[in-house]
Amino acid sequence: GSAAFRNYTRKDNIPGQGKQLLAVSRILKLKNIDLDRIFHEFCKYEDPETHLADIKVIFRLNRVPYGLCAKIFFQVLDKTKSEHMDFLQFLVSFWSFLSLDEKALSSFCFSQFDTERSGSLEIKELSLLIHLIWEFKPHKKVMNAIKLLDLNLDGLITVAEFALLCKHQPLILKPIQKAQKRFRNKIVFTRFWKELTERRYEDFQYQTIFDILQIYDPSYVI
Repeated sequence: GSAAFRNYTRKDNIPGQGKQLLAVSRILKLKNIDLDRIFHEFCKYEDPETHLADIKVIFRLNRVPYGLCAKIFFQVLDKTKSEHMDFLQFLVSFWSFLSLDEKALSSFCFSQFDTERSGSLEIKELSLLIHLIWEFKPHKKVMNAIKLLDLNLDGLITVAEFALLCKHQPLILKPIQKAQKRFRNKIVFTRFWKELTERRYEDFQYQTIFDILQIYDPSYVI
């Protein structure tokens, strides 16, 4: 049978399950039932001794490839690069990824490389990002899109231009969308994440997780 449902209860003695978690969940405008549902999912992967979940195991059990792109996206909140996450990191990582609509997904990918938050990337940086998304084996149409980027005279591309490019050539983000769809289906359920995606847009429009959490604690995400 399925495991008994595990509600979240505040535990200040366990990293990622105390006061900071509640503060972040308030910023993200999560309801108690949202927190309970995501916590129940975390418990499936949590080591009862360390209260951490192994990122590689989460990917493997959900049959999502854990490649270079995934490492970049999911280690951005893993300061120690341990490939393990506490509940707070799990909550923020999966909320950040699974509540993105199509336009926000392109901005999210872009933001991982736009470390200076300038809103633009050099063509070679963007080309690397696209190659990472495709694990250095991009589809022919994606390769053609990269070649078109090289024709951009100023050598830079903005986040808005990248969103437009992804709209015209949806294959660019296909591997990321596939992973997102799989996780949405396996972690809680798809309808839950679709509702959170709508609420996220109403509350934050297209702000990244970095922008949203900076209100609370800039040191947490940088």
